[in-house]
Amino acid sequence: MFLSSRLDPLPNVAIDAIHAGLPVVCFDKASGIAEAFEDDDLLRTLVVPYYDIDAAADTLGALARNVGLRNRMAERLRALAAKRFDMGRYAKEIERLLRLTANLKET
Repeated sequence: MFLSSRLDPLPNVAIDAIHAGLPVVCFDKASGIAEAFEDDDLLRTLVVPYYDIDAAADTLGALARNVGLRNRMAERLRALAAKRFDMGRYAKEIERLLRLTANLKET
């Protein structure tokens, strides 16, 4: 997937792709997806310089030609999704924060 957006901080379509193990090529400093990949040497190769269309095309082409690379990335992406984009855990954290806020207002 090519995330061409330079405005959305954390697009759901990219999160869905990551959950599916689909590589997401994106621009550096253009979304939170690039930041999500920064701690993994393999996934960091999906981040291309800001607005460098040629680098994005090269990366997409390399992925299209290399099934083994896509498979290795798929494993890492699914692991990242489980760790960083777990909606159940996110919802529980929102609920915890709401309860904490409600308790603060009562005192």
